[in-house]
Amino acid sequence: MKPNAIYRSVVILLVMIFSISGCKTHPEEITFSRTSFVLGTVVDVNLFDHGSDELLDTMEARLQEIENTMSVNVPSSEVNLINDNAGIKSVQVSDDTYNVIKKSIEYSVLSHGAFDVTFGPIVNLWQIGTDQAAVPDDQSLAEALALVDYNNIELLDDNYVYLTEQDMRIDLGGIAKGFAADEIIEIAKKAGVESALVNLGGNVKTLGLKVDGKPFNVGIQNPFDMRNAYLGIVSVSDQTVVTSGDYERYFTEDGVRYHHIFDYRTGYPVVNGLGSVTLISSEAIDADALSTALYVLGADEGTRLIETLDGIECLYVTYDNEIYVSSGLKSNFTITDRTFSVVN
Repeated sequence: MKPNAIYRSVVILLVMIFSISGCKTHPEEITFSRTSFVLGTVVDVNLFDHGSDELLDTMEARLQEIENTMSVNVPSSEVNLINDNAGIKSVQVSDDTYNVIKKSIEYSVLSHGAFDVTFGPIVNLWQIGTDQAAVPDDQSLAEALALVDYNNIELLDDNYVYLTEQDMRIDLGGIAKGFAADEIIEIAKKAGVESALVNLGGNVKTLGLKVDGKPFNVGIQNPFDMRNAYLGIVSVSDQTVVTSGDYERYFTEDGVRYHHIFDYRTGYPVVNGLGSVTLISSEAIDADALSTALYVLGADEGTRLIETLDGIECLYVTYDNEIYVSSGLKSNFTITDRTFSVVN
């Protein structure tokens, strides 16, 4: 087995955002910027006006607070406290954790389980992104899959959360970065910042317009190119762009490649001919959760779902170099790599 943990999306998106023709951002245009490692990923914050070191400190502290309460990698987190008491007792948590779990359940219901916040046992079993990544045996997988059911989360009064089955585990990794992006942009807005861009591990959120008064152009990664190439661009203002793909984290065993997005029906990585799916919305928390759900659902079902939602658009890339774009995004997407074609 040869494990591979590839976290390229942060660098890829940063390179594309700042190098696309018509979207060049020179160092002197960034009044304040900071790079840190929080929530298990690289975080880049760029404030183009009204920035300060104190404001960056406040934003970084907020990110750290979210990690300390919601990350399964922090032993004392509220999420781990909930998991440790699964099937035993309810646990009182902060408003943040309670509301993010509530939002997770909403998207679990909307996607009929394609996104499921209780997928923790499956994630732990596969260990993708670690040196212990391996294909689990059938019995272990069946036992873990039996614990996955968002209906077994009880949200009680006074911010109490209860997992009804022992060994259940919630994992907010598919939604917490989106919540965090929304939070730090809100901090910037309250401080009077009118132009900003943040990137949390590929979750890009913009505030306002660029300093030249034009929208931010964000490149959509070519999921099949290791050279940080992009296949097209979307122009956004006060919006977020989130991409999920099978190229982000994976390992290879016996010549077979296994990625980190799991099929809720089988517990195995999804195999549906997709390289990636990109979501564009005003709220990063929505795009974060939906990017996972839409990848699992596939292009046809996922696009149909998006067409029922206001203010959210999607773009699929298939292994046949075909691009499917939701109706509201077609006028705002420009293809730049002609080896791909928009087919709908």
